[in-house]
Amino acid sequence: MAFPVVQSRDWGRDRLLCGHPKLFIADLLRIPCSNEHPEKIFLYRNHPIFTVDVMGIITKVDERSRIVVYTIDDGTGSIPCTVFKNTDQNNALRAIGDEIPKGPLRQKYENILEEKARECFEHGQLLHVWGVLQVYQRIRCIKVYQCIVVRQPMAEVHRIHEQLDLYERFYDKPLVLQLKLFGFYDPNPETFCADTVRQLILDEICNEQLESFTKDLILELLEKKTEKVKQDPVYLRLALQGLQRTGHLYRRPLEAEYRVSQYCKQFQRSILELIATNQNNINGTTFGCCFSKIFNDIRKLLQFSEINSYGMWICLRQLERQSDIVFYADDQFLAVS
Repeated sequence: MAFPVVQSRDWGRDRLLCGHPKLFIADLLRIPCSNEHPEKIFLYRNHPIFTVDVMGIITKVDERSRIVVYTIDDGTGSIPCTVFKNTDQNNALRAIGDEIPKGPLRQKYENILEEKARECFEHGQLLHVWGVLQVYQRIRCIKVYQCIVVRQPMAEVHRIHEQLDLYERFYDKPLVLQLKLFGFYDPNPETFCADTVRQLILDEICNEQLESFTKDLILELLEKKTEKVKQDPVYLRLALQGLQRTGHLYRRPLEAEYRVSQYCKQFQRSILELIATNQNNINGTTFGCCFSKIFNDIRKLLQFSEINSYGMWICLRQLERQSDIVFYADDQFLAVS
């Protein structure tokens, strides 16, 4: 079956890029590298693959001065997984621990970090790994940022059933751009469509330094650039809805005015406040605020009720690049204050 080619500019529309697809190791070893980003982005069918979720039996342990390389086998193949003994992430977590007041809470946090530093797995254990798929010295491997030993006796059986279901429902189906489903997406940049209007709106926001605007005002500004906006008003409506879902704009109920969030003002501030408020709720060894908690709570605020998960991921990645938060586990975030 031939799968349509997806340009790199549209990879962000595929959830597998920001997620951790649970592919079989045989597929991880077989899938080709992308031509635009060789040895960094891989392509399964036409899905971009960057981070992966793998579970298998440890068949080899190679301990070195700074890293430990575990070779794990899931029955379809084996792949080396590199664990760094002293990573920047561990240093960031230790720095956060220094800000916790002295007492039982800080002692418990330090004990968790010490156990993690001493942790070394053995042959025959079932290891669950999250990391980045990459090529190092012409060998395909996984750079690990989180791994745990799985002790449930039926974990492998449940994992295989889950993978087969994911392959059937998601991985083996081609990536179809969401806008194309609604009939107003055209990959030709010269074609007038909702994507064109969305970009024109963002350009006008920057040029005019708008903090808020009404639909009539933005229509008046866009008509100076092209008359097609007035001829096809449906594209303006779809463009405004799309910008609300990605978090660029928000609008309170019963208000005609759109407000600009731009990820660096109220939207970022609200997310940081939510993470800081909820990250100290410790349950067992869990420490941080998970993505689903942040997403559900931010949507309870009226001005951000239209935000979708893609817009949330964009903002969280931006906060991580600014060093405002630490991406500390599969979907756990810590605020750096």
